[in-house]
Amino acid sequence: MFLLANARYLTLSNKELHDLAQGIASSGERGEGYECVLAQTTAMIDTNNIPFSASRLADPKTYRALPRRKNKIISFPWNAPGRVLAQRV
Repeated sequence: MFLLANARYLTLSNKELHDLAQGIASSGERGEGYECVLAQTTAMIDTNNIPFSASRLADPKTYRALPRRKNKIISFPWNAPGRVLAQRV
C-alpha cells in the first residue's frame, strides 16, 4: 500500500513476493543480520517498481485504475496524519 500511495506499482509476481517473504522469515535461521535483510529487501523493491505513468501506454485500463486505488489508500481513516497506530492497554 505504501508504494501505491506514492504512485508506484510493484512489479514482482506473487511467486517472487512469496520467495522474498520466505527469505525474510528464514533469515534468522541462516544467521543473517537485520541490516543485511533490510538491504536485500530494499534492493529488491527498488529494482522492481515503476511509476504509474509507465503503465499508461502498456495497459490503459490499469493506468486509469491505479490513481483510484491510491486515493482510497490515502483517504482511508486509519491513514490520517497523526493517527496513533497502536494503543497501549
